[in-house]
Amino acid sequence: MPITKSTQFEMYEWSAWLPNADTSTGIYLEVQNNVVTAIRVTQDLFTLFFPVYKFLEASDKPDKVLVSISDYDKTNSIYDATLYLVYEQKHILASYVYWGTTTTDAVNLCLQHLSPQEMYLWSSEVEISTDLSTFKPLDEFTDLNPDTFYERFKNKNHMCFEMSQDAWK
Repeated sequence: MPITKSTQFEMYEWSAWLPNADTSTGIYLEVQNNVVTAIRVTQDLFTLFFPVYKFLEASDKPDKVLVSISDYDKTNSIYDATLYLVYEQKHILASYVYWGTTTTDAVNLCLQHLSPQEMYLWSSEVEISTDLSTFKPLDEFTDLNPDTFYERFKNKNHMCFEMSQDAWK
């Protein structure tokens, strides 16, 4: 498939067919002065090749694990949160969405395979275009810091964790 240029941004999209699937996925190239400065790999391709345990195996421990809290869905009693694995020296940002329901005082969140996830790579010559200042460290609401997150989730049998309901207040 050809690469198409965005009419609004200095960005190009390359759509690729996924192996053994009836769908394609997008890979976005951000360009400044005719140089690719960042690559964004979207959900389908990232999920296929990089479930969280494989990503951790390939990338090692993240420098930071940040969380972005979404609204609580009162109708369906569902919580969701997006975790961001930040590798500052490697210039990698990977996101995974977790959904869950309340247990007692905590929310049990589990990785969702079909939710928005992506990997973002950026050049050391530029600043990351994602504003990380609005996210909170995961260990403010859980017992997971970057080391314990890595140890737990590098095993493909671990897909869930508990998070304080205070995060949604």
